[in-house]
Amino acid sequence: MLQPQFASVDDVQQRLGAAGYLTDHAIATTVFLADRLGKPLLIEGPAGVGKTELAKSVATAMNSELIRLPCDEGREEAGGGNGKQAGPAWAPGGGPAI
Repeated sequence: MLQPQFASVDDVQQRLGAAGYLTDHAIATTVFLADRLGKPLLIEGPAGVGKTELAKSVATAMNSELIRLPCDEGREEAGGGNGKQAGPAWAPGGGPAI
């Protein structure tokens, strides 16, 4: 298993803040737990709520490369979907990917 990147929830908040992303305790806890458990962080929500910015900030905080994979492109324009867009996914060790 890969080594955790964050020491605590407070560490997540501080490092995301240093990367320019102001987060609340719930998001910081979610990022911390995904990191600690070695599980991906999957984010869903409407366009413009900050999914990509969170992924960019997590990548910066981890000193990792962000790889963007637009898997849902055009879905909303075609009338499909549920009004939400797929967001960033972060996998421990590989860095964030969206």
